[in-house]
Amino acid sequence: MISIDTGMFVKSLEPDFCGDAAVIKKYENRTRCFLFDALGHGEEAWKSAELCVSLVNDSNMIDFVALAKLIHNGIKAKRVRGVVAGFCEIDHSAQKMEYLAMGDISIRIFGPNRTNLVSFPGIIGEVYRTPFVRKTDVFPGDIIVLNSDGLRNSVAENEIQKFLSGSAEQTARQIVTNFRRETDDASCIVLKVNK
Repeated sequence: MISIDTGMFVKSLEPDFCGDAAVIKKYENRTRCFLFDALGHGEEAWKSAELCVSLVNDSNMIDFVALAKLIHNGIKAKRVRGVVAGFCEIDHSAQKMEYLAMGDISIRIFGPNRTNLVSFPGIIGEVYRTPFVRKTDVFPGDIIVLNSDGLRNSVAENEIQKFLSGSAEQTARQIVTNFRRETDDASCIVLKVNK
């Protein structure tokens, strides 16, 4: 069975409000994470991000497609800004990861089987298309990085690899600190797969 070292870091553009949000939930045999990036930044984006966090915390172990629809309906009902999002769940025993990404969220796996995972087009709460969950294997030594578009588009994978040796928390902080765009909120979740 594998274990997962988790870390996240969120940096706001404005001092009081952040439109990005990250949630990590650990269970006995599973690790789930959720990354949200509301459209824009400031107080209105923060309201959307906070709603998403609240809905995730209130919906224990709901499947990802149902959660995306729940968030979509919540955003519509509250009339707040749409969000792009990435969800993933790692089953420690099976060494499998399920993921769903909508919009401009990046999910990458660094390790022997390095890959960029596919994001589904759309904006939860606005242009909603029913997403589907994808699956992939994970192995000890893999490092999964989820990030919002608050990081520069031009960041090459070999630049990020320079910062992968610390703890998951340190890695998330270093990625945001070194590659953040100065015009947006930024967020990153790092999951390190260990034996």
